[in-house]
Parts: sequence; C-alpha cells; structure tokens
Amino acid sequence: MRMLNPSFSNPLSFITLLALVLAWQWAAAQPLIPVESLEEPLVHHSLKVLVDPVAQRISVEDTITLPEQLGGNEISFGLNGNLNISDYTGNLQAISNPVETDINSNASPGAMASTTQYSLGLQARNNSQVLLIYSGSIFDVAEQSTAEYAQSFAETSGIIGEQGVYLNKSSAWIPDFGIDLLTFDLEVEFTDNANTWTAVSQGDRNGKNGWTSQVPMEEVYLIAADFIEYSQQADDVEVLAYLRSPDPNLAAKYMDATERYMQLYEPLLGDYPYSKFALVENFWETGYGMPSFTLLGQQVIRFPFILETSYPHEILHNWWGNGVYPDYDSGNWSEGLTAYLADHLFQEMNGVGHEYRKEMLARYKNYVAEGTDFPLAEFTSRNSAATQAVGYGKTLMLWHMLRIELGDKLFVEGLQILYRDYKYKRVSFTDIANLYSQLSGIDLGPFFYQWVNRIGAPELSVVVEEANNNQARIMFAQTQFGDPYRLKVPVALYYEDEPEPQIYDVSLSQKLEGVMAEDYENLQAILVDPFFDVFRQLDREETPPTIGELFGAQKIAFVLPRSQSQHWEQMAETFGQGVEFEILYADEIETLPTDKSVWIFGRENLFSDDVFAAVKPYGVEYSDRGVSLAGSEIAYINRTAVMTGRHPTDPELAVGWIHIDDMIAMPGMIEKLPHYGKYSYLSFVGDEPTNDVSGIWASPDSPLQWVNPELTKPIHWDSLPVPEPIASLPPKYLPEQLLRHSTRLTSADKEGRGLKSEGLHKSSLYIADQFRAAGLQPLGGTYLQLWRETLAGYGNTELANVVGMIAGINRTVSAQPVILGAHYDHLGIDPETGEIYAGADDNASGVSVLIEVAAKLSR
Repeated sequence: MRMLNPSFSNPLSFITLLALVLAWQWAAAQPLIPVESLEEPLVHHSLKVLVDPVAQRISVEDTITLPEQLGGNEISFGLNGNLNISDYTGNLQAISNPVETDINSNASPGAMASTTQYSLGLQARNNSQVLLIYSGSIFDVAEQSTAEYAQSFAETSGIIGEQGVYLNKSSAWIPDFGIDLLTFDLEVEFTDNANTWTAVSQGDRNGKNGWTSQVPMEEVYLIAADFIEYSQQADDVEVLAYLRSPDPNLAAKYMDATERYMQLYEPLLGDYPYSKFALVENFWETGYGMPSFTLLGQQVIRFPFILETSYPHEILHNWWGNGVYPDYDSGNWSEGLTAYLADHLFQEMNGVGHEYRKEMLARYKNYVAEGTDFPLAEFTSRNSAATQAVGYGKTLMLWHMLRIELGDKLFVEGLQILYRDYKYKRVSFTDIANLYSQLSGIDLGPFFYQWVNRIGAPELSVVVEEANNNQARIMFAQTQFGDPYRLKVPVALYYEDEPEPQIYDVSLSQKLEGVMAEDYENLQAILVDPFFDVFRQLDREETPPTIGELFGAQKIAFVLPRSQSQHWEQMAETFGQGVEFEILYADEIETLPTDKSVWIFGRENLFSDDVFAAVKPYGVEYSDRGVSLAGSEIAYINRTAVMTGRHPTDPELAVGWIHIDDMIAMPGMIEKLPHYGKYSYLSFVGDEPTNDVSGIWASPDSPLQWVNPELTKPIHWDSLPVPEPIASLPPKYLPEQLLRHSTRLTSADKEGRGLKSEGLHKSSLYIADQFRAAGLQPLGGTYLQLWRETLAGYGNTELANVVGMIAGINRTVSAQPVILGAHYDHLGIDPETGEIYAGADDNASGVSVLIEVAAKLSR
C-alpha cells in the first residue's frame, strides 16, 4: 500500500498562521444561544380583504392581536403610504411622511413601497387587540432593475390590476410593528368584476379564498387572478396548480413532479412542513419560492428543463429559507444550501456534480472582481451576477466542503437536526457551526470563520520533483495575497498499470508545504482537486473562454462595423449596462484595446480575423460560407453565430464575436444571449432565434496537473471514480403505486386470471374501475368490449378487452389513433396441484404501468 506522508513547510509562514488561528479561536468561542431563547414575540393578523382589480384598489379590515412585549399605552407601525386608514381603535397619529426602506426575506428582496409611520395610543381596557380599517391603490409596475446577465427578475413592490394581484412584505400592505415573525388568517373577497378570481397565500386552506398560518411566517402574501385550479393528494399534502389558462397536462406534470420531489427530500431531511404545495402561474416572468407555493412566470413554467432544474429548487426552499429562516443580519446561508441540495444534487445524480462545481467556480472568477466581492456574512439576496456568484455559488461550495470534512452520514444527520430543531425560527452561520461542532466533536469555528467572514478565495499551485528513495515530493503553494486558508484538498495519484487513481485528502494550512508520495518511478501523473471540491480561484488555464466571462467583465469594449451600426449600437448599449464600456468602430482603430475584454460585432468586421485566430486552437475552421464548430457546419445564411476566445495580447481577457445574418433576430439575441453564459460557442436559427448548437471549448492543461516527464504510457484521466450522490431521485412512477395494482391483480381471488375464470372477469372490472377513476372515456358507453371466439381446449369463449380513450384535440389526425396496450390474462390454476399462477411479471406488472401511464396522460 503506497502512503502519502507529510513533508515540510515554510517556517516563515508560522507567525501569520498563528495570528489567523487566534482569530478563528475567537470566532469559535462565541456561545451557542439555545433555540428557545431565540424565540421572538409574534403579532397575529386577522385579515378581511376586498380586492377590486379594475380599480387597482384594496380594502382591508385587520384585527391585530399584540404580544405582551408590545403591551403599553402606545405602539408604532408602518403602512403603505398609498393606503388610507379610515377607522381604528385607540388614538392614531401619523408621525412621518412616506419613506422607502429596505427589507430582507427569502422571496421579497429589494426596496419596499413608501411607508407612513403611525403612532397608536392603545385603549386601557384591551391593549392587546387593535382594529385597523384601511384602503387604497397599489400599482407598482414590475420593472427590470439590473442588467439581464445578472439573472434577476423584474421587480415590483406590489401590484393590483386586471392581470392579477401580487402583494408581499415589500408592499407594506399590512401594518408592520417591527416584529420579525407573525401569524395570520386571511379571508379574501372580490368585486363583481372579478367574481371568478381565486386568492392564494401561504399556509393552510380556510374556505374558498381563505388561508391561515398558526406557525411563524416572515410575511403575508396575497396572490390572485382568474386561475384554473388543479389538485391531487400526495399522502397528507395537497398538491395544487393554479394556471391562468386551462392546461391539464401541464398541471399534471408539475403536480406529479411535486410528489416525486417530496419523495426525494422527506427521507433526506424530514417531513414537508406545510399542508399544501402549489405551483402558481404569474403574469410576469418570475421564479419565486414562498412558504408552501412557488410563483413562476408564464414562459418559465413552459420551458421543459424547468421541471428538473428550477422547480425542485423552489420546492426545497420549503425546508431551507421558507421553513428554517436565515438570520439575514449575519448572512443568508439558505440560498446556497438550497442550490446544493437541488441544482447541484441533480447534476450529482447524473454523475457530473464536479462539472457543476467547476461552473460555480468559473462564475466566481468571471463575475466577481476585487471591488464587487464581499463576505458571505453580508449576503442577503441576489441582485446581480456577482451577488449570485458569491451568495449562491460560494455558499454552495461551503456546504460541499462541510460535507467533505465530515462525511455524508454526519452531514445529513446535521441537516436533519437543523431542520427539526429550528423549523420556523431564525438561524445564523454561528448556529450552524456550533450545531455541527457539537455533532462531530470537531471545532468547526475556524472552518466557518474563514469562509463566512473572509473575502476572496485561495489560489493553489503544485510542483512535483523526484526525491530520495524513489519518492515524489509534492509541494503545494497558496499564492493568493494575505493569510493562508485551512484546506482539505483531494489529490489523485495515477500509477502505472492501476485501473484508477489513488485519492488522498491533504490538509493545508500554510502558504507553502508539502507531502511525500511513494514509488516515483511508477507515478504517471498527479491531479490536485480533481473533482473541484475546494472553493478556490480557478486559474485561467483551467477555464476555457465563455460568454459569461465577457458579461462578467467590469470593463468592456464593443468594436462595431459601419453596416447596420444602429442595430449593433443597441446591442452594445444593452450589454454594457452597469459596467464601464466604450463603443469603437473597426475602421477608426488599428488594434484591439489591450486593457479590457472585447466584443467584435458583425461578420464583415475588420477584426473578425483576430477572433478566428483566437479560436483556431479549439479546432474551429471558417470560410466565406460559414464556420465549423465542434464538427458542426454553421452556415452564415439565416443564422446567428457566437464564439469566444482568449484576447490576443492578454490571456486573462476574452474576445467575443457575434454574427447575425438578419437584423430581425437582433431583439431576440439581446434578450437571450446573456442567459447562455456558461457556453463558449453558440448557434441560433430563425427570426425568433432558437438555439441549435452549443458547447464549451475543452480546457487546456491545468496548472494543478503534473505529468511525469519520463512517462511512456498514456494516462487515463477519465478513470477517476464517480462519487456517490447524497440521495437518489425516486422513479417517475413510484413503486408503491405500481405495487398496489400488481397486488390486486395477483391476489388469490383473481385465480391466476385464467381464461373463462371468474378471476379474469374480476380483473377486467378492476382495470375498468381504474380507467374510470383516471378520467378515460368509455367507448359506446362501456369500458368492456366483448366478443366470442372458439379457442382450443376452451370451445366457444366470451372474451373482453378493456378499452378507455383519451380524446385528442387535433382533428386532422382523428383517424390515426395511438394505441397503448397490455394483456391482462394469464395461466390460471394448475389443474393437478391447484397452484395459482399469479402472473406478476406476465403481465400484472405491464397492466400496472399501463394504468399509471393512462392516469398521467389523461390529465
């Protein structure tokens, strides 16, 4: 067994290391406050609401129950400045003009509506209950506040209109007493012009348009529109879809996915915390996760990939962010954890978790500059590409490194305790650090301190040399400015004639240190951090140029041709929002700017050859007719093409090239291109550009990779073992559903479903009942299609097919039915032994699948 042994370290690092350890010990010494002592007083709002969407008005009667801590003669609160109080108990006085403030919650980031502050003198007899009646108009049009590449949504502080209603904490539509969490019950009515509308909020149903929550919430949502409601039951949770137009198939897809993802997360974390989960279709493009529902835009919910990307993320938020609440004053840990157990987990289950982590590290490098970096302790919500790269990406890597540090068993156990003990409470990074420290017996204060409170990231390099006694000396350097990090870094050692590399975890804590490895002669190669398990600054040689690198540049130049210049200028001005940019014309400059990344627009651009030279190392070929990208021939005609490469004078910078054959596609490219940041090259077709080719250039050699200079055999870099995912996704057709049908069809009373048996007849009736329950239509008023046939050994026999129909909507193919079938008869009973041939495989299992497919297709 080859061993990896500590070597030596640079003694000059000792003083710096000592100072850092003292700081870590100070952070770890902070006491863990018991959960009970963190409980805060709760205000209860009993809300009766009348909404007039046409007039954009709301009327509210709020009976407020105050906690004892607010008891006294006078209280103060804030309310939307457009809402006028018409009746109240006590003595009311406005004490300020409307002002804007900032809030933090999982789904309500950004600026609040202007609020008026009031002072209310309480009645001596009953100072624990207050009645406020108020009304007014709330209509703040949703607008995009940041550049598209920041991947943020259009925001509003609240809107009531004919398209729908969206009110949250930012709307200040209920009085805010400065108490962190609240409970509520809500009853909504609509004016006659909206009498078919439905109201949705978090919590439990309480009548047709009523909702209630007796567990603490951060805010009260009011979502309303003329929805079509779909519902099904998943154990004790009601699964809902509220759509703005009839679409039973879309609703069924989301409801089935909801049930499947609950089957994934409940065993991993604990029981789902609410009585319902609802998909709600919004009237502008959003991707919000609220307690017990998610609000997705009309286009978003119809993207086929959303079901396995964003949707599980929003469901998981009910555990993290909307079940256990982050302490925003010390940093929002919930977005990174949700991304880790949703977006990342799905990639991990597909065997490419390492690629997802590399993408997170690339985003940090591309979007986070020295002036835009910040510690996790200051992250509250996403409002730019940089805040996403830190708040989501870096936090995701923190959770991954914690898992690597402790192992899957302790990591999952800690998550379960965190959810069980802190549900509906606020939690800080310190609470999490102390929980895992107590669970593992390891002081994790230093670990959390460096990742939560420091900005920046470690930078690593490795040098390998032959030492005495056929050993290899492996030297690691942390090359970033400032103090070293304490790291656990996986190292893969590739030895000749071994099927896969040996992987060791190396602990690093100094700027320069090393280890010794045995058998230098047979050591083919070394790869440091092969799975991208460590949050670190990637070297440019590890990352190919991407579109995201250009959108993440703080300074950018656009080089334009004279032809179609007005269209290219529009693209440049849009892409340059929020950064320092300049627009140049190709015929007015001799060379590309050398101090910034550059977009080159137009096939006829005089600097197109610079781009083609930059992408030539990636195998790109070009001609007057088009380009060849990764073996795909991309013609210029009727097409848009995008490529990126390294800047010819500075490999830390990038160049990008865009060709648009017909400018009618320009608006679509302006809208879509920022969302393809991870790719190196793209092709689109059509006036409404549709992506048909995409890819990422292969990365050059990594500086964290060493190859033995005397190597004589090829290295199988792809022989790395694929780590096991932390959980597995249940199948789309849950086993218990299929088992239920198979059990009924193979029971003794079905007599092996033999011909002419009563058991076969009972089986046909069972299948017919299942078709009826699934909503299939009978043919000719019956599901049983009977006929008679003479069969060898049975004589003239009555037989029955069980037929149900799902009607289509395209009349042009009405005479071309698609038929799905499975035989349900079997061998019956052995006449000599009396043994029943149950026929589970032949073919109760096939009939079970058919029934479940029919149930899903019929919705």
